[in-house]
Amino acid sequence: MREVVSSTFLRVAPDFLIRAIRYASMNGAIEVFIKYLAKELGPKDIGANVVAPGPVDTDFNNAAIRNNPQMKAALSSISPLGRVGVVDDIGSVVAFLCAGEALMINGQRIEVSGGINVYATPLVTTYAPGKPGYNSIIMFIGNCQPYNV
Repeated sequence: MREVVSSTFLRVAPDFLIRAIRYASMNGAIEVFIKYLAKELGPKDIGANVVAPGPVDTDFNNAAIRNNPQMKAALSSISPLGRVGVVDDIGSVVAFLCAGEALMINGQRIEVSGGINVYATPLVTTYAPGKPGYNSIIMFIGNCQPYNV
């Protein structure tokens, strides 16, 4: 007998579960999309990567990490670095990916979480780093803020 997932589930599921399903589905879709984008745009010297930050101390989600010391301490305790990220942690990776030195990084999901998944997220931007013929498309998953490079 074939199993079927009914849309009835979505009508009775708690709100937090529905939000989690939507968030996870979108993240998965972006990760697959970036691989196709890299394949299509690679011949034009355009790189495409996904940056997936872990917990970052920003204004995202009403500054949930910043405004909740218990949450910040809990997330810090499961990070090998012993802290949550800051905007510059994400920005430096994005700046590197946009630089000419990162030309061979393409079609990748770059986790910038401080290693939090050892124990245990979109904004789309384009940037031309000044190298002739090279542009980069970076997609952010998660709770990072735009970083000016």
